[in-house]
Parts: sequence; structure tokens; C-alpha cells
Amino acid sequence: MPPSVEKREMHELYAALVGNKCRNDFIFEDLLTCIKAGRSPILLTERTSQVDEFASRIVALLIGLCFRRPSGIGLGDG
Repeated sequence: MPPSVEKREMHELYAALVGNKCRNDFIFEDLLTCIKAGRSPILLTERTSQVDEFASRIVALLIGLCFRRPSGIGLGDG
């Protein structure tokens, strides 16, 4: 008999992807590679928490400090 496969809901799969540190680190490194090469990468996501994470990491790296934008301000909210 084949092993049983637990069916997961889509929102569970999306949450697992967004919360995957290894995956996010890989995406971040790819973004940095593009920026260092003089390109302007576009990150497409509908998860505002993911936009916040990447924006914070990029800005912290570029200007050397961390920030957290106030709720309701900026791209990605809507």
C-alpha cells in the first residue's frame, strides 16, 4: 500500500513557503546579487509580511541599520 498523504490547504502551503527561512535567504541572496550587478529586481508577492522582511533586510544592509515601517504605510499594503 502506498503511504498515506495528508492533504494540506492552500493557505497552509503558502504559510509554509513564506515562513521557510532557507527559501527566504535564497531569495534575499538572489535579490542582492541583482542589486550589486546594477539591476533593479522586482519581487512579486501578495504577502505584506514577506515584503516587509525583504525591505528591512535590504535597507539594513544598504544603510547599516534596521527599521520597521509604521503599519498602513508603504507599498504592499492594500
